[in-house]
Amino acid sequence: MYAIVILLLTSGLVIHYASADATIPSWIKSNAKYWKEGQIGDDEYVKGIQYLIQNGAMQIPSSDKTVEKSSKIPSWVKNNAGYWADGSLGDSEYISSMQYLVSSGIIDVVQQTMPVTNSSPNATSSASSSDDTDVQKCNSATTPADKQTCLDEIQSEKDLKAKIANATPLVVGPVTYYIVSTDLINTGDGGVFINVHTVLENTGSPSSNPDLFCTGPFACNYHLNDGQSDYPPSIFSLTSGHLELRYLKPVAIDWNFYSKENTGGFTYDSSKTYSFKVSESFGSGMIPLKLVSQ
Repeated sequence: MYAIVILLLTSGLVIHYASADATIPSWIKSNAKYWKEGQIGDDEYVKGIQYLIQNGAMQIPSSDKTVEKSSKIPSWVKNNAGYWADGSLGDSEYISSMQYLVSSGIIDVVQQTMPVTNSSPNATSSASSSDDTDVQKCNSATTPADKQTCLDEIQSEKDLKAKIANATPLVVGPVTYYIVSTDLINTGDGGVFINVHTVLENTGSPSSNPDLFCTGPFACNYHLNDGQSDYPPSIFSLTSGHLELRYLKPVAIDWNFYSKENTGGFTYDSSKTYSFKVSESFGSGMIPLKLVSQ
């Protein structure tokens, strides 16, 4: 049974459902801050929260309070997210805001079917059946080389699925961006490399293949952001300058940002929080990076 406390704030109403059952990834605070500041839109923020809830990475306990269905996010919900991000509100107040979004139908919490990652008998049987079907497709290849290419593609996709199982996701429109890891490398000449290893997946619709764009430092929809400015990648594995993502076919892309004073160079400051920023035609968003020194 939830204890309900109503708090009046100058910016709006907070409905507090005290609960010890909620799980909130720590990096969500940065996204809440970006949302309040207008750096990411309502749709991107809600889709990101919805994805985490649907896939079990974020747990929001159900509410026993009746809330009228709505498609519009009240201003107090966004304000509360900002106050929570800067420490003015506690976790329980933020949870109440998310409970409102769930109860009003703005966030859909229907569980999604995820790639099998456990070793239960049923799961193993299902995974084996899927693997057998894929292999059978490869057996129909006309040449040994085509069959090997097919098998390599299946193995590559399985490897990418394993990588994204514990990666930090960012949902931007139809594309889910997974930050697999981030390296901070000292070059020895006063500069640093920040390497962002990502996996991208079209999780939107099988009838639409979003096109990613980055042809060079002056024409790229992907940047490193330090909270003040954007910096383009100096090296990236999007070799053709664009990539059309097929539905549920993950693709690995690495992004390299160099701090030296060359094209797009930046001055590295260890006190700053760096984020990977997406600014595509289908949506935009940012996700904080956890830099690991190499």
